Amino acid sequence: MLLLCLGLLHAPALFAQQQRVATGCEDNFIVGRRDGVVDYQANALLAKGTDMRQMAAQVKQAAERAGYRIDSEETASSGNLEITFLPNKASRDAWYAVTAVLAKTPGAPVVGLRSLGDGELKQQSAPQMRSFMCGFLADLPGVKSNTAQVAQQEAGTDRGAAPASKKKGREIRPKAELDVFAAKQALEPGDATIRGKACTTNSAHGQQFRDYLSNESVFLYPVTPYLDEVIRLYEKAGPGDTVVISPFIHEMRMAGRTNSEGEFQFARLKPGKYLVMAESDAAGAGTYVNYDGATETQDTITHHYSEHEFFREWHNILKDRVTISRPGQTVKISLTPPFRAQGVVGRLLNRGQQKGTGIMGLSCSEWQFK
Repeated sequence: MLLLCLGLLHAPALFAQQQRVATGCEDNFIVGRRDGVVDYQANALLAKGTDMRQMAAQVKQAAERAGYRIDSEETASSGNLEITFLPNKASRDAWYAVTAVLAKTPGAPVVGLRSLGDGELKQQSAPQMRSFMCGFLADLPGVKSNTAQVAQQEAGTDRGAAPASKKKGREIRPKAELDVFAAKQALEPGDATIRGKACTTNSAHGQQFRDYLSNESVFLYPVTPYLDEVIRLYEKAGPGDTVVISPFIHEMRMAGRTNSEGEFQFARLKPGKYLVMAESDAAGAGTYVNYDGATETQDTITHHYSEHEFFREWHNILKDRVTISRPGQTVKISLTPPFRAQGVVGRLLNRGQQKGTGIMGLSCSEWQFK
C-alpha cells in the first residue's frame, strides 16, 4: 500500500465547518483490511529543510536500538527513500515489521511507517500498532525538533503576538477505524449513476437569493463507519465544539464538477451509501424599508419609513446522503444547503437536518434535476 503522505498537506475546506484537520500521529493513523491481511500506516511531518540523509540515519539507529535488524534500504521509483527493518527471530510473535518511508512533498518532508502485511505471520491489533508506530516516530530527534517548533509557533514567540484565546467547547474525535481499503473498494467501478443539480438559497431582509453552482467542485465520499461517525459527531456538536478528523479522509473520495447550469454526475458506481458534498461562496445586495417609528399630533399619527441598502455574503456547505440500492440504477438529487432556521428554536431544528425543504426550509425543489 502506498504511503498517503500528501493527505496531511492538502486537506481542502470541506468538513472545515466546526471541524479541525488533525495533525497528530494518533489521529492520522490509518488501517487497511483486505483478504484477511491488515496494513497499518502512520506519518509525521518534518521541518522544512530537513536533511533526509540525517533523518534516514536516525531511523536506522532507532530501529537498531529497539532490537531490530535493517533488512533493506532503497530508493523507490517515486524518489522516496524506503528502509525496511524486521524483528529478530526471538520476537517474531511481536510482529512489528515495518518499512520507513522518507518523502519530500510540496509542503514539507514527511517520515512515515508502513506495516508489512503477511497472512502467515501474527499481526498486532490496531491499538498496539498505533502505539508502536507513533511512539517510534515521536522518539526520532528530527520529529521531536519539528514538534517543538510547531509548539513555539502555536504559543506565539513574536513579542507582539496576540494572546491565545480561551478554548470554548470540546474537542471530539471519532472512535471508528479509518479503513482506507474499505473506502477504495466502495469506489471500485460499477454501472450505477448519481446525477444532480447544485444550487444555493440564502435570504436577507425578506429577500431570497438563489444561484446555481456553476463550474464548482463536487465530491462524493463512500459512507464508511469512520465517515458515518464524523457526520454524526458534526451534527450533534454544540456551539464551540470541534470535531477532529484525519486529513486522510480526503484520500477516499471521487471528485466531480458542475457545468454552467449547476448540473453534475458521478458515473460507474457500485450499490452502496454515499455522501455528496460541495461548497460555494455567494453574495446578495438590495434595498429594504425600515420602520422608524411614528409621531403623533392632536389630530393625526404619522408613520416614518426609511430605505436602506444592504450587502450580504454567505459561505454555503451543501451535502446530501445518497443510497444506490441496485446495479444499473440512476439516482437523481438536488444538492442544496442545510436547513437554516434562526434563534434558539432554529438551532434545535437545524441539528441533524440534511437540507431545507417545505415551508420553513430554503429549498431548490423547483430546480430538481429533470
